Amino acid sequence: MACCSTFSFAQSTSNASLFIQRLHEAKEAVRYPDSSLALLGEISVAKLDDSLLTEYFKAKGSAFFYKGVMDSAIANFSSAMASMDSARCTDQYALVSHGLAVVLHAAGLRREAIEYYAKSLGCVEFRNDVALKMKIYNNLSILNRELGNFDRSQSFLDKAFELTDPEEPYALASLYNSRGQNFLLIDQYDSALHYFTLSDENRHPKDEKGKAIGLNNIGFAQSLLGNYAAAMGYYKSAAVIREKIGDLHGSAWQTLRWRRAIFLRRMGSFRMPQSSIKMCNLPPLKHACWRLGRVLRRKKEIQHWRLIYFDNTSG
Repeated sequence: MACCSTFSFAQSTSNASLFIQRLHEAKEAVRYPDSSLALLGEISVAKLDDSLLTEYFKAKGSAFFYKGVMDSAIANFSSAMASMDSARCTDQYALVSHGLAVVLHAAGLRREAIEYYAKSLGCVEFRNDVALKMKIYNNLSILNRELGNFDRSQSFLDKAFELTDPEEPYALASLYNSRGQNFLLIDQYDSALHYFTLSDENRHPKDEKGKAIGLNNIGFAQSLLGNYAAAMGYYKSAAVIREKIGDLHGSAWQTLRWRRAIFLRRMGSFRMPQSSIKMCNLPPLKHACWRLGRVLRRKKEIQHWRLIYFDNTSG
C-alpha cells in the first residue's frame, strides 16, 4: 500500500509539473493566440488547484483577447476573478482585475471597466505596485480620452508619467503615444506630432510592432497638418516593418492602407479604390472612419466627409 501511495503521489507531482510547464508556455505564446490556446487545451482543468486555475483562466482570457474574441476573453477573466478570494489583496488579484478591466474596456463596456480598474488600483496602492499602477493610470487616461474628457485624461497621464522609470523605453513610448492621441482629440496636430515623434524616439529597438504603429501615427499627424508627402513616407516605412514582422492584428494593416487611400484622395492625385472604401465596413475600422470623417467635416471638406461617413457606416 505504501508503495502504491508513493507511486500515485509521484505521478500526481509529475502531472502538476507538466501542467505548470504548459501554462508557462501558453503565457509565453499569448501573442500567437492559436498556439497559446492549443497549449492550454492540453491541461486538465479538474486537476488544477485554485491558484493554478486562476492562472489558467487568465492565460486563456489573454489568448482570446489577442485573438479578438472579446466574449470569450471576458468570460475567462470573469472565471479567473470568481476563482479568487476577493477579500485578499494579492498580486494575482490585482493583475486579474486589471486584465478583466482591459478586456471590458476593449469591448466598449466602459462603465464595467472602470469598476475593475478601481478594484485593481485599490489593491496596487495597498501593495505599492508602481509598474501596474502606471499601466492603470495610462488605461484610465485612454478611457477618458474616448469619452472626450481631455482634462481628466491628461490628469491620469500626468500621474502615469510621475511613476515611470525614464530608463524604461516601453513605458515611455506608450505614454508619449497617449499624449499625442490626446492632442489629436483637441485638434492640436503640432503637439500630437511632437509627442508621436518622442514616442518613436523612445521606442525600444526590439519593439518593431510598436515602431510600425508609431510611424503610422506620425504619418497620420503629418497628413492632418497637410504634409502629405511626409505622411506617405511614414506610411511606407510602417508598411515595410509590417511586412517584415507580419501583422498579428489584421486591422492595423488595413487601417494603414485605408489611411493612405484617404489622403491620396484628399491630394486629388488618385481615385480612392473601392476596396479601400469597403474596408470602412470592417468592425475594427468603423471608429477610425468616423473619426477622420469628423476631422474632414470640421475642415469643411464635405465631399470627402460624405464619402467616408455616409457611404461607409451602414454596413
